[in-house]
Amino acid sequence: MNIPPTQNAVWIDNPGPNGTVQIRTIPTPQPGDGEVLIKIEYSGICGSDLRNLHGLGRYTPIPGHEAVGTIIHLGPNISSSSDLLLNRRVGVKWVWDTCGSCSLCLRGLTNHCPHQLNTGRSVHGTLQEYVLAKPAFVSFVSDALEARLAAPLMCAGHTLVGAVEKMDSFFAAEGSFGSAGAGAGGKTVVVLGAGGGLGHLGVQLLRQRKYYHVVAIDTGAAKEALCLELGADHYIDYLATNPDAPSRVKNITTDGEGAHAAIIISGAEDAFSLAPRLVRNGGVLVVVGLPRNDFCMPVAPIEISSRGLTIVGASAGTEAQMDELLQMAERGQVVPTVEVVELEDVAEAFQRLSDGDVVGRLVVRVS
Repeated sequence: MNIPPTQNAVWIDNPGPNGTVQIRTIPTPQPGDGEVLIKIEYSGICGSDLRNLHGLGRYTPIPGHEAVGTIIHLGPNISSSSDLLLNRRVGVKWVWDTCGSCSLCLRGLTNHCPHQLNTGRSVHGTLQEYVLAKPAFVSFVSDALEARLAAPLMCAGHTLVGAVEKMDSFFAAEGSFGSAGAGAGGKTVVVLGAGGGLGHLGVQLLRQRKYYHVVAIDTGAAKEALCLELGADHYIDYLATNPDAPSRVKNITTDGEGAHAAIIISGAEDAFSLAPRLVRNGGVLVVVGLPRNDFCMPVAPIEISSRGLTIVGASAGTEAQMDELLQMAERGQVVPTVEVVELEDVAEAFQRLSDGDVVGRLVVRVS
């Protein structure tokens, strides 16, 4: 394949309050030792890309960390056979590389490696026509999956499958799942930010487990329609019901004690204030959303202690969980709701995401 010397890329200029999203022509990267070059088809836009734009953390000028493309060139010293890699359709994820030797990596928990490198933070992201990757951290994507639908699985889906399985482990460890998977009446789980890019996939993953009652919280009729279509048992419009959401959730549960768990996907600070009031004593809060860096979750240690609350953090899932998710997607058990935008319209797409004017996931047609 003829690889052009230059390419188009999304570029975050002057990140912060006056940050702008531009399209620039930049040199096409060349793979170094142990790297492959991937021609990107589609890349999703994530909430953390907005953090890049707003200057909330350490990122590269090229955002993006969930994409699907084809390996077109191998760098030197690739350990795998070229036949296994060249022209393979793959997904690029948040974790770009890890140390491979820490206690977490040795347990298969590379997603929590303290020395990890990340796409869009340590190396340039996927909102460009050509991207570099490490073969060990790409995921092979079946031709049965459309690229535009597979791309959001690489971050949004990967994050939520990890979050839900951490919650599963919590309930299993406390012995509240019977042999069939659930205790009497099942578990009520609230998803805050259920109609967005991550949340709508979380609703589907929870429904696949059968033993969860899903309460979706978001704003607006369009997100309500999506959440209920995907199988949520109840929808609460936060803007319409605040501050009555806690009483609504208690009325939904059969014993009136509140939800067993809340998955906080929204990065809105109100979501973190609301979540502890939605769960019962002994409940679990799964933290996924990313508010501003200096924001602290407003729940006092005495409340955590006296109510027996558990707080669990969830970022990207494991490589094994990614494989599991892709198999579910191939079976049609998880189907992202996407809106495709063109590369030249990406600045408007960032603005819409910032305004909360997106149902499901925005996916950019990169090439």
